[in-house]
Amino acid sequence: MASKIPTIKMHNGVEIPIIGLGTATNLEAPNVNELKAAFNAAIEAGYRAFDTAAAYQNESIMGEFFESKFKEGNLKRSDIFLTTKVWLTHLRPENVELSLKSSLEKLRTDYIDLLLIHGPMPVKVMTLI
Repeated sequence: MASKIPTIKMHNGVEIPIIGLGTATNLEAPNVNELKAAFNAAIEAGYRAFDTAAAYQNESIMGEFFESKFKEGNLKRSDIFLTTKVWLTHLRPENVELSLKSSLEKLRTDYIDLLLIHGPMPVKVMTLI
């Protein structure tokens, strides 16, 4: 495995790797095998920070990949820094919680290291009549 990527220590003591893999694609249904190969190549290169979002449609694939890596025993959940995002239409408090729970389930983890608002901007959620 590659050498350890340096980290930056935040004010709360959490360390974030200075380089991570962003996993956005063209927002079409992702190719599972290609994504898993990319995740594996990133791990082998020393990456430990991974950025995803519900909108990328790959949280389940990432969850499955990391679950299998953790079972192999060479990598622990605490070795990985996971970032995901809440989509613009899910910013009401009750929807943020639902979005987070969905991401936790898909990523097969009990915590997210960093939860962001995906491209914050004013959005009025319309209701259909």
